[in-house]
Amino acid sequence: MVYIDYMKTIDQEILVAVDPSPSHEREERLSTRRRLRGNAASQRWWKSLNLPENWHVSESPIQTLIQRKVAPPITVIDEAHYGTNHVMKVAASLAEVQGGSSGTAFVVFFCGHGLRNMVADRVKLLSPFPQPERVEIAYTLKEAGESIREVIAKWQVLQMRMAPAKPSPLDSIKEVVQGTQDLREDDGNLSAKKVATLFGLTLRELALLLQRTPQAVNKTPAADSLQDALAYFERIARLRGILKDDASFRKWLRIANPTLEGDAPLKLVQARQWQELADLVEDILTGSPT
Repeated sequence: MVYIDYMKTIDQEILVAVDPSPSHEREERLSTRRRLRGNAASQRWWKSLNLPENWHVSESPIQTLIQRKVAPPITVIDEAHYGTNHVMKVAASLAEVQGGSSGTAFVVFFCGHGLRNMVADRVKLLSPFPQPERVEIAYTLKEAGESIREVIAKWQVLQMRMAPAKPSPLDSIKEVVQGTQDLREDDGNLSAKKVATLFGLTLRELALLLQRTPQAVNKTPAADSLQDALAYFERIARLRGILKDDASFRKWLRIANPTLEGDAPLKLVQARQWQELADLVEDILTGSPT
């Protein structure tokens, strides 16, 4: 498996996730021309894609993605040498991850030819995904390359269209604005580390939600490039103004909310539905009907 992760920082990453092969002997028999990872041929293939020069490739087990419950912006799954049943199992696991990830999370399956002529199998593969329109299926290296370039372009366009948090009438109330000053550094910028602590997230979890590498966010947690995204979290954090303490805020994030059809607010955070949650907090603070 290959995870492609585009960030607006220096650290722009292609994360190759290795799924254990059915057997070592079978792996040795595979044509290197049909593998997207772990050999000289695959390195030449990645280079031939002409990806932006500041992207780099690294490897990680698929289990890492599933355990962290958040998908990178783009995941490319190298399943060309596995059977259809195995591909279906992987799809089901990744579909759960996509459901808790960014609304712009794409998946590209590089599969064997078993699915090529079977519409029913394609339907079965796509059905678990909350956004099947963001899932591509490729059967050859050429098709995989085209799919990867296309979804990178789509992802970048969607990122450019992401608007900063919309203005709120609470922005002009001094007491409300001062209530989140503890989330800022001395220069006035919001800090990802302070936001992560307040929301009960690890810095890695927040970095993935911000679609940055954890290394980059750890190095510059108050970077200018993070401010638009962190502004949503600041608006959500204003709810602390009517709660007893930060622990109560974290508890609110994790309790089912009838206004959200029974979902916990944290689910909206993980789904990057930040504006919707900021609007809910504004309604609560202003007494507006929901």
